[in-house]
Amino acid sequence: DRERPGTISLPTVLAQDTLRQRLTLSLAYSSCVRDRDLHVLAQGLPPELVELRLTFASCPNVTDDGVHALSSKLPANLQRLVLDLSSCPEVTDKALELLSEELPLHLQELELCMAYCHEITFRGVAALAVNLPTGLTTLKVMLRGTEVNKVFDSPAALQRFVNGQGSLSTMVGPLSLSGWG
Repeated sequence: DRERPGTISLPTVLAQDTLRQRLTLSLAYSSCVRDRDLHVLAQGLPPELVELRLTFASCPNVTDDGVHALSSKLPANLQRLVLDLSSCPEVTDKALELLSEELPLHLQELELCMAYCHEITFRGVAALAVNLPTGLTTLKVMLRGTEVNKVFDSPAALQRFVNGQGSLSTMVGPLSLSGWG
């Protein structure tokens, strides 16, 4: 890093790695990770990525804005996205809506964990269902510990849930939870 001799800038290094097709990075369980870090990371995502795995589980300072910064820079040719935002208390429906609107058209596999993000509701799940790329073949969405409290294992399962629910009123009560995920 020219501004800080003796250090390197991860986003700069990643951005210069124009041939990289796969990236896995975990910054989980850190209260130091903030939205600006996701923004900086997003700026450095290699353009030729086909597979991206990111974990920000239990990062209490990651919010909808950070998720949006990241999702707005997803590489166009991305085919597989694994994103773990579980137990990020500031992640809400807005993050799910913004992420779903930015999913690359060529995405084939999506694994999304937003378990214990207590502000995720039917509204966010419905936005995801509406915006799934048409070529998506594999979908795994973990929403345990949210208002939805469900795991989806395919695009069809997500679509059935959204089309059949319409509201969360049918999910209230202990009997409605039997047989889920």
